[in-house]
This record gives sequence, structure tokens and C-alpha cells, in this order.
Amino acid sequence: MSGITVSGGAGGVGARLDDMRLQAQQLATLSTELIGRSGTAAAKAVDGDLLESMILSPVTGAAAEGAIVLASGSLLLVATETGVSAVFLEGAVVAYETADQLIAAATVALHNGVAFVIGVLAVPVGLVAAAGVAVVGGAWMLTVAGVNIVVEGVDSLVEGAQQTLDQIGDNPWLLLSPAGVAGLFTANSISAYSPQEVVDRTAATYADALSRLQELAPVAAQAANEWLGDNAWIEDILTDGAPGLLAGLTFLPGLLPGFNGLMSVVTGQGWPPLTYEQAIDAIATGGGRFGLFDDGQGGLAMDPDDPHSRSPCLGTEPSPTSVTSSRVRRTSTRVRRSSAISA
Repeated sequence: MSGITVSGGAGGVGARLDDMRLQAQQLATLSTELIGRSGTAAAKAVDGDLLESMILSPVTGAAAEGAIVLASGSLLLVATETGVSAVFLEGAVVAYETADQLIAAATVALHNGVAFVIGVLAVPVGLVAAAGVAVVGGAWMLTVAGVNIVVEGVDSLVEGAQQTLDQIGDNPWLLLSPAGVAGLFTANSISAYSPQEVVDRTAATYADALSRLQELAPVAAQAANEWLGDNAWIEDILTDGAPGLLAGLTFLPGLLPGFNGLMSVVTGQGWPPLTYEQAIDAIATGGGRFGLFDDGQGGLAMDPDDPHSRSPCLGTEPSPTSVTSSRVRRTSTRVRRSSAISA
């Protein structure tokens, strides 16, 4: 009995390990039964009838004794081998489970460490990115407004020149006074300039840009979801490393005296959280205090023409369902367990 090889990951070979453990128990039971049978067979060697028969037939009696000893010895040998196999098989299961648990714990610790670094860097990087977006956005908005002011100025000059030419055409004597023509051009250009036109044109540019961003938002979200789907390890890191991520996000504020105590009061958990369950409870409790999980309403839309969508109770309306923090906890627990089973 040798050469037992087990391969797989945490949770992935749970059924095979259970089969191995069950087989080890059956082998141990068989070994015990064989030992009992061996003892029963050995007892026949000192049976009174057999000993008496040896006086009348020594050769036959000796052969019988030899057969009994051989049978009991063979049973004992098989029982020993079976027992050793049971011990070895059970030891292999325990060794693999222990190693798998250590690997899983090390993986979770690694994920928490990576998530902590991500959380610590997310705050300053986010602030810098937000500042950059604000600066670039502000510069763009000022540029748009400036360009529209220049465009309106050029348009007013063109319109002022056109009005001046029209007035000269009606009264050519105006050309006798160049200063008068210049003053007339200036007055016409100033009257043609419209600040409201600048405001309207700038607002239209802003609205068009906002509309384009709103159209790009679902596309960007879909691309992000597909990217996360292709890189599921990132989701695993953020899920297993939820305590580290929360600790990292609040690391800098946590340097302030009393901040961790305040977070403990708000979330109902010791801060920072140390386990996945504590992190989920902290999010659910803290979010629930500010109504983040109580404002979602859902309902069932019934199609009267579709018999499959009718309510099972006539005359009843589907009741809305609010999303509460306790449901968030239960859902997260189910997701955690299902991911562990399918790992």
C-alpha cells in the first residue's frame, strides 16, 4: 500500500478527502475484524477435541494445527497491513488538510497585505487624481469661455463693420470725417456684442460635453466589468482582503487620536476589522446608520397577458422590498460560503 497522491486547491478536493477518510475508517474496521477472526482461528488450535484427536492420529492432528496456525497468521498479517494502510490514509488526509489550511491562511494574509497597500495609496492617489481632474476641467472650462468671448468679439466686430458700411452707403458724406466713421464703427461693434450669447454658447458646450460623458459612463462601466471578469484574481484580493482594504483606507485618518474609537462606535466593530465577517458587519452597520441600505425599493412587474408572471394569490399586489443591513450581512455570508465551495 503506497503512492497516494492528492492534488487540487482549498475546497476543490473536499469530496475526495472525505472519500479517503471514509475509506480509512473502513480499513480500520476491517483490520479490527480480521484481528478478531485471527484470534478465533488461533483458539481452534487449543480446542479440546482437536487435542484429543492428535492422540489417535498425530499426523492428521499436526496438519490441522499447521493449517490453523497458517490461517491465523495470514489473517493477522492482512489485518496488520490493513491497519497500517488505514493509519497512513488518515494521516495523508490530515496532512493535506493542514497544508491546505496553512496555504489558505497565507493567501488571505497576502491578500490583506496587498489590499492594505491599495487602501493606503488610494486616498492620496485619489486626492491627486481629483485635483488633477479639477485643474484640467477648470482649465478647459476657462478655455471654452475665453474662446467664446473671442469668437463673440470677432462676430461683433464683423457685424459692427457691416452696419458701418451700410450707414456709409446710406450717407456717403460720413467719409468726410474719418474720426466719425471710427466712432460709428466702435459704437456699432459694442452694440453688436452680446454677453448673453457668450453665456448661451458656453453653456451649450458644457451641456454637450456632459452628455458625451453620460454616454461614455455605461461603456466605461461595461469595460471595467469585463476587465474584472477577465482578472478575477483582483476581485479575490479585494474580497479576501476586505479588512486590509478598510484598514488602509482609514490608515491616515487613524493616526488622529480618537479616530479608531469613533469608527468602532459608528460601525459597531473593533476598528480596524480583523476578519472578513467583521469587515462586512462594519460596512453594513456603518452604512445602515446613514441609510445607505434602506432606500432601495424593489417590486415585481406582473404582465396580465403572461400566465407565468401572475401572482399566486389573486387580488394581491407585489410588496416592495427594502434592502437592509442585515440582508447585506446574510448575502455576503452566502456569497462567501458559495465561493469557498466552488473554489
